[in-house]
Amino acid sequence: HSFPTRRSSDLATYRRLVGYALPHWKLFVFSALAMAAYAATDTLFAALLKPMLDDSFIARDPAAIRNIPLMLMGLFLLRGVTGFISSYGMNWVGRQVIQMLRGEMFARLLHLPADYYARHTSGALVAKLIYNVEQVAQASTNAITILIRDSLTVAFLLAWMFYLSGWLATLFLVVGPVLAVLTRYVSRRYRKISRRIQDSMADVTELAGEAIEGQKVVKAFGAQDYEQAQFDKVNRKNAALQMKHIATSAAAVPITQFMAATVLAGVIYLATLDPMLDRISAGDFVSFIAAMMLLMPCLKRLSTVNPALQRGIAAAEGIFALLDTPMEPDSGTRHLERARGEVEFRNIVFRYRPEEDPVL
Repeated sequence: HSFPTRRSSDLATYRRLVGYALPHWKLFVFSALAMAAYAATDTLFAALLKPMLDDSFIARDPAAIRNIPLMLMGLFLLRGVTGFISSYGMNWVGRQVIQMLRGEMFARLLHLPADYYARHTSGALVAKLIYNVEQVAQASTNAITILIRDSLTVAFLLAWMFYLSGWLATLFLVVGPVLAVLTRYVSRRYRKISRRIQDSMADVTELAGEAIEGQKVVKAFGAQDYEQAQFDKVNRKNAALQMKHIATSAAAVPITQFMAATVLAGVIYLATLDPMLDRISAGDFVSFIAAMMLLMPCLKRLSTVNPALQRGIAAAEGIFALLDTPMEPDSGTRHLERARGEVEFRNIVFRYRPEEDPVL
């Protein structure tokens, strides 16, 4: 019953995160257009194979023999330029997001009340400022780059495949529902593991910070072995969680590729039967197979984009929780032109938490 609420919460978190990229929307849109052009080059390459085989090698058309090499060079020049623009532009936006988030977080840390620092270790706060923000950048820009570019590439290649042979292209879509179910399961697992990794990183930095800052106390009490044992424990836990994350990702990719390869094998078998050989030319068949092969890396990257998104959302939750913490109230109204150097306290009471007994 909590899953729809969890999804709506994740969506709200991601929308807020993307909001940090909106001030740079012009560069974002320009980079997205470059991605679209880059995505089209895969389809253009597959399409170019048809005249290259039918007109150049089979029909021996002099014009095709002369023009196709030039077209091939121009195509890869376009691919290189658009690839650079999209990659550089999106990464520039990502670094701006990191800069803005870290600036806001540091400004908030300077004004948080003392009870906040009593409830959160310095290691956990440093982990949010350094580690979590980098995960957020992956979700806000790098993952979007893969999502836009490879989704468009898949769409263009499928359109070309349907143009060549709608019957054969339909076979490739058989894996769609299976991939959707697999992605949903993997998504939930990524989210769960990512949150545990965030907590584990906080434990690692906390223990390391305590041992470094309190090294004199550790030595005075001969507690080196104790501190080492504590650190080894959280370090092993962090490594185990990272391996769970890697195992999930590593399993999702080959499963996705195997399903796609199974369809590819079926298409090759059916396309080489006598009835189909009379419908498509050699150029059509090679172009169709090339389009399917170009789909493989796109499907692989699309299946791996989800881990970055889930890590980013989990990290953003911790960041926004810090940014939403109310600052320490400053209710002082008296302005001193010059102090006499006398300090007096009257009826001062302090608790780390409202429900606890006062410590002062």
